[in-house]
Amino acid sequence: MPSDINHLSIGGDFIVTEAVYNFGAGERTLCEYFWRGVGGHLRIVETGAGGVTWGISSDSHVYTYTGASGGGIYKGNACDPDIYLMSDIKNFHVWENQRWNPLTGFTYRGLPTDRKTWSDQSGRYEISKASTKLPSRHWQWMTVFRLGTWVVDHHTPNGVDKDGWQYATDFPMSYHSHRYVTDLVRRRRWVRRCRISTSGPWKQMEKVALISVSISPQYTEDGTVPVWGISVSHEVVMREGVTLQCPRGNRWCLIPSETPMNFICASIEGGIWAVSVNGQAHVRIGVSRSNPKGYDWVNVDAPNVPLKQIGAGNWKVWAIDRDGALYYRVNVQPLFPEGTDWQLVTDGVESISVGTDGSLTAVLHSYSQGIGESLGVIARRKGVSQENPGGTGWDICSGTRWTHVSARNPIL
Repeated sequence: MPSDINHLSIGGDFIVTEAVYNFGAGERTLCEYFWRGVGGHLRIVETGAGGVTWGISSDSHVYTYTGASGGGIYKGNACDPDIYLMSDIKNFHVWENQRWNPLTGFTYRGLPTDRKTWSDQSGRYEISKASTKLPSRHWQWMTVFRLGTWVVDHHTPNGVDKDGWQYATDFPMSYHSHRYVTDLVRRRRWVRRCRISTSGPWKQMEKVALISVSISPQYTEDGTVPVWGISVSHEVVMREGVTLQCPRGNRWCLIPSETPMNFICASIEGGIWAVSVNGQAHVRIGVSRSNPKGYDWVNVDAPNVPLKQIGAGNWKVWAIDRDGALYYRVNVQPLFPEGTDWQLVTDGVESISVGTDGSLTAVLHSYSQGIGESLGVIARRKGVSQENPGGTGWDICSGTRWTHVSARNPIL
C-alpha cells in the first residue's frame, strides 16, 4: 500500500536533485467511479472473495450472479444463457395511529406532540395510503388474495388483536396485542403488495429464503468462499462449497445461536458479527481459514437504541441503530475482539458496508447540496485516523435513491 512506504532506494549512474512523494495522488474519489447497470431487481447485493456475488430480493428469494450483463431495461444479448427471467414482490406498509380519549374512546385526535394519523413505522414521517405510489411504471399492484388493495396486516411483529391493533402506554413504547388499562395509544399496520417481472444475470437458488447475507472476503484453506446468511426464521446458516465457478455451493450448515438473528457480516479479522432480533450485537470467535465456522458466540452490549446493521474489517467495527445513528466500536483487538464501548459518530445513516481495510461506505438518508436536498446518497467516511477513529466527514458520491451498498474490497 502507498501508505506503507517509509523509504526510497535509487541506484544507477545519475544524480537525484529533488524527490516529491504525493501520497493519495493516484487515489480516486467516489465521484470518479462510474456505474454499470445490470438487469434484475434485488433488495440487497453482497460480494466477496473472488467476485462471488449473491443477492436477496424483497420477497427473500436468493440469487447468485452469473457474471453476464444486460437483462431488464439494459441492452444485452437476449439469447444469453446466463440471463434469466425473475420477479420480485414488494410490500408497502402504512401505520394507523390513535390515542385514547376518556370521553370518546380511541380517536385520531392526539396530543400536539403525537405522530400523524398515518405514518411510517417510526412515526417521524407522515405517509398515507393515497400518497403511496408504485416504485416505477414497471411495477403493478397485485390483485391476488386482495393484496391489490390496502388490507390490515394481521402478521405484524409482536402480534395484534382481532382488528389488527397493537397497544402501548405511549408512542413509541413497546407494543403488544392485548390492551391493558395503562395503554393509552394503539396502532395497526396496513399492507399493499406490488410485483415486478424482469430479467437479469441472476440465477435463483431453490428452497432457500434469507433476510441477510454476507460473503467472506477471503478463501478458506480448501479454496472455497464461506457465505453466511440469516434465514427467514432468524437462524444463522453458512453455505459451504462456494467458488466463483460454483457460486451456489453444495450444502448448508446450521450455526447454532442462543438468540434469533436479523443481520450478519463476515470479515477477515475479528470473526463474524451479527445483530439479534432485539438489537444486540454478537461476535463469532475462533473464525479462521482453517475453521471458517468458528466455535462460539460472544454477546456484545448495544447502545441505548437497538442496532440495525453492523460491519467489520481489519479490527474496525461500525454499526447503525434503528434510528439511523452511526457508531464506532472502541478497543476491538485480537485478544479482545468484542471491544469495550460504542462511540457515537453521527446520525442520518440508512445502510453501511465496511471494507477489509476497515473503511466505511454508507448510504445516507439525505444530503444537502447547493441545488437542494438529495435522498439516499452513497458516501465514504473520510478523516479516519488512530487519533480520530470515527472520522471527520463524508466524501459524497453522485447519484440518489440508493438503499444498499456493498464495498467490501475483497481479497482475491
